[in-house]
Amino acid sequence: MLLDQGIDLFNRRYFFEAHDVWEEIWQADRGPTRNFFKGLIHLAGGFHHYTNENYRGSAALLTSGVGYLKPYLPGQLGIDLAAILPNVEAQLAKIVRLRDGVSPNEDVEFLTISRTH
Repeated sequence: MLLDQGIDLFNRRYFFEAHDVWEEIWQADRGPTRNFFKGLIHLAGGFHHYTNENYRGSAALLTSGVGYLKPYLPGQLGIDLAAILPNVEAQLAKIVRLRDGVSPNEDVEFLTISRTH
C-alpha cells in the first residue's frame, strides 16, 4: 500500500520520496481523507526543507502540515496523530528559532511514524 511505502520512506529520512508517494494518493483522493494526505505531504516537505537548511520553507510547511492534520485527531488510518503532532510542533519551534536567528544551533529530531493495521 502506498501509505505504508510513504511511511517507510519518511522513517528512513527520504522525505522528498515520501512526499512523492503520498502525493500520488492525494491526487487520486476525492474523499474525506484528502487533506490528511496533504498534511503528511507537508510534513515530509517540511523536513526535506530542513535537511537543506531552508528553515523558512521548513517552518511554513510544517505549520501547514500540522494544520491539515489536526482535524483528524486523535488518529487516521492507523496513524496516532495525538502522539505525532506534539513532536512535530516541538521540532517546529526549534526550526522557527533557527529561521529567526534566535539560536545558531538546535537539536532538531526526526520523528518516526508508525501505523497500526
